[in-house]
Amino acid sequence: RNLALGRNVSMSSYSNDTNGVISRGSLSVDGLTDSAEKKCSTTDIEDKKPVWRVTFPSPVIIFQIVIHFGAASMNEYVIVNLLDSKECVVRSFIGLIEP
Repeated sequence: RNLALGRNVSMSSYSNDTNGVISRGSLSVDGLTDSAEKKCSTTDIEDKKPVWRVTFPSPVIIFQIVIHFGAASMNEYVIVNLLDSKECVVRSFIGLIEP
């Protein structure tokens, strides 16, 4: 079950495409996994430490985290931090983006 579906999302920056369309965080929790750029949440390419955050109204038990990368560069690292209600990291995962 997708616990992030429809939840509130915040991002450290938002990309603008060549037509001036600004990315939206809600695109990342709409349940669609199409990798087309206009259908994904994308941070600004100049953002050196991009952050994407989803929040839940109450504590949840997470068994698996699946992230679909649209235009991400392969062989880049991603860090996933799970935070408690006081913004303290309770678990951290580091992974390599692979095809």
